[in-house]
Amino acid sequence: MLRSLIYTFKMVSNEPAYHLEKLILYAKNLIYSMLRFKVEEVPVAIYTLGKSGSSSIYNTLKREYSYFKVHQLHFIDGSYLRENHGERFARRNIDRAQKFLNRRSVKGKKIKYITLVREPLSRDISSFYQNRQLYFQDVEVSDYDAINDLIETRGYDLALNWFDYEMKHYLDFDIYSKSFNKQRGYSIYQVNDKAELLVLRTDKINDVAITAINEFLNIDIKGLVTFNVSDNKSISNHQKQLKSQFRLSKTNHLKITNSKFMNHFFTEEEIEQYYKDKI
Repeated sequence: MLRSLIYTFKMVSNEPAYHLEKLILYAKNLIYSMLRFKVEEVPVAIYTLGKSGSSSIYNTLKREYSYFKVHQLHFIDGSYLRENHGERFARRNIDRAQKFLNRRSVKGKKIKYITLVREPLSRDISSFYQNRQLYFQDVEVSDYDAINDLIETRGYDLALNWFDYEMKHYLDFDIYSKSFNKQRGYSIYQVNDKAELLVLRTDKINDVAITAINEFLNIDIKGLVTFNVSDNKSISNHQKQLKSQFRLSKTNHLKITNSKFMNHFFTEEEIEQYYKDKI
């Protein structure tokens, strides 16, 4: 509990206006969801790597599906966290996962999982600015060369391998053994008799998210509740500037463009377009 409070305090201090807006939205979602509550709705877990663009879908489902049956998790298995991060960071995520798994509405029930896929460089830039006050306070927001070097040194490992590190362990499901509809931007999978999975590309959210979610959950929502969009944050100009001038090393350029992650979810033309001016 203390770890969570300290983390929350630091995040609120970093972006107070944003978190006030977030609190107001959660209250609105709760009221709206309770007015249309349906007992039969199955639990939904937005189970995805952080900074992959899940907030809009999370808040949409909190409002339009069921407030108490929609959950958001970045790690459930936790093996990667224990091996690669400090105890505080790992424990916070593991505790959240355990609370989710122990809920009576979830335990032993069928669960529908939604996972977002985002291009690694954009995700890592967004992750840096989101977590700077927690882990990188000594790096100035406008020191683009230092941030470039920091992200490059970290090497995009988690963004490229989350499906293997996390989902494959927890759900015993190898996404790379299944085809993905790159043109449509999403695919739906039957994992087992207790789990179904929707995988959706972040860059396709505005085009196909409503169609994908309605098909997956058999509902009829009309639009997304937009929230946590970088353009609405005070730091957005720095993110845009860094992304425009970011340079990949040859090693990392090859690591990303040749990865099974990129080639499974993106076309060759899309990969070339993303990284053609980054080396």
